[in-house]
Amino acid sequence: MKGIKKPQIKLKVEFINCPNKCNILLQKINDNKEKEEWDEIQNERISTNKQDFSVTFAFDSNFPDRSYFKLSVQTKGSESAEFGFYSFTLGDLIICIKEKKNKLALKDPKTTKDLGSFIQISLEEEKKESYLLKMAFSSEKIKKLSSKSNVYLKFLFIDEENEISKEVWRTMRCPSKEIQWNSFKISSNDFCMGEFDHPITVECWEQKSSEKEKLAGVGEITLEEMIQSTNDYKFPLVVPGTQKKKKAKQLGIIDLVSFSKSQEYSLFSYLTTKLEIQLAFAVDFTASNGLPKFPNSLHYRDPPKLNQYETVIHTLGSALLPYQKNKNTIPALGFGGKINTTGKNINCQCFPLNGKPENPECEGIGGVLNAYQNALKHVGLHGPANFANIIKGMKVMTETLGNTYYTVLIIITDGDPCDLVLTVNALLSSSKELMSVVFVGVGDDNFTDMKRIMASQLDQKYRKNFHFVKFDENFKNNPKLFIQSALNPLNHQILEGLNLKKIKSDVN
Repeated sequence: MKGIKKPQIKLKVEFINCPNKCNILLQKINDNKEKEEWDEIQNERISTNKQDFSVTFAFDSNFPDRSYFKLSVQTKGSESAEFGFYSFTLGDLIICIKEKKNKLALKDPKTTKDLGSFIQISLEEEKKESYLLKMAFSSEKIKKLSSKSNVYLKFLFIDEENEISKEVWRTMRCPSKEIQWNSFKISSNDFCMGEFDHPITVECWEQKSSEKEKLAGVGEITLEEMIQSTNDYKFPLVVPGTQKKKKAKQLGIIDLVSFSKSQEYSLFSYLTTKLEIQLAFAVDFTASNGLPKFPNSLHYRDPPKLNQYETVIHTLGSALLPYQKNKNTIPALGFGGKINTTGKNINCQCFPLNGKPENPECEGIGGVLNAYQNALKHVGLHGPANFANIIKGMKVMTETLGNTYYTVLIIITDGDPCDLVLTVNALLSSSKELMSVVFVGVGDDNFTDMKRIMASQLDQKYRKNFHFVKFDENFKNNPKLFIQSALNPLNHQILEGLNLKKIKSDVN
């Protein structure tokens, strides 16, 4: 969507023992070009008597930004040339700063060896007012509603100028006889994009038994009005299509029953201080994938091409791994396979891809891919596709890690879970821990049950720490779009989990 602002990052760089007359360029790889090209973000001209100087750069970034940046020091004169460079991702810099290894050597552009020149880095996020909001609405009466219907509110951020129309929240349904919607929590950044005085459209939807939903009424609110009001904020609900007319037809009044706000820290502030990401994978070994030796199998390998499982592991793993401090500890599991244990082949719903039950962790994304490829040689495809054991196991691991780690479990599957109820229960239980589950569907299945799980309304005591994305040809040809669809929901989920645990950032 156009117009949605990303947090601005300030990168302060101290250059040590560098040419005192030079150009300093901050560049970024252009993902939209077929060939690797560097786009210039900022160009600073340096002319000083000192070989030590500092420059501050500003750029936009959002977790999990996997963009590659490059700082390039270029000498000035008749024979201008690159003196040295340093390439990085935002995740790389965050880990360097947390490990207090923020003095980095510039590389020689010809040999890529360390020069006798260095950069010392620090990162800072532009401060923005942000709150965790909690609110609840009710209404004594709304005209023209059936007494046998259920109603819910949908909140929309609409910005016609920037072509933005985004649903930010919808309440749970309640009977039209007694209209009292459950309270809900949401970040001010998610609710109004941080623009407190921007109007939020409120739609009231009605549904009678098996009939289609219909739009019953429309209203408008702003966060600023709710913050400034005392305990008596209300707004009119009018007939759809009349809200912009002078004499809008009023259907009823919506009351703000309760409202509170508390300081919310940005994900960037956690990542640069105490929070570590812990990545984990789980791969589907059910028979529906097809035998790996046949080209129509989802597990068929044709090096150097990657199959869909390998593509998902490589693409999402490469995006998240820069934010993980110890890159050699990635649990990689399988489910639905038949493995040999003590001379017997048994069906297993949670087994290590590397064949080491005592230590299922792999070294880097390459290690995960190697473990998966080796498992295809030794693990028989069977079934059923049960997710609950995998989720429960990762929940136990998350509990042992403590409050400085957030686990991201990526489950790659070719179909719906066979243990649907147990999977849902495992997800609800995991929602109380610092973990998220990303389901990625491969193959041609419709994933009907999975979509139903994602569309379900949860009780307020649970948070939605899971989401589903289907990997298809569109994503295969556009890795950036796939990463955004699969990983962007983590921003909200991680912050919600930290707020649930009442964990504060170390950044003031």
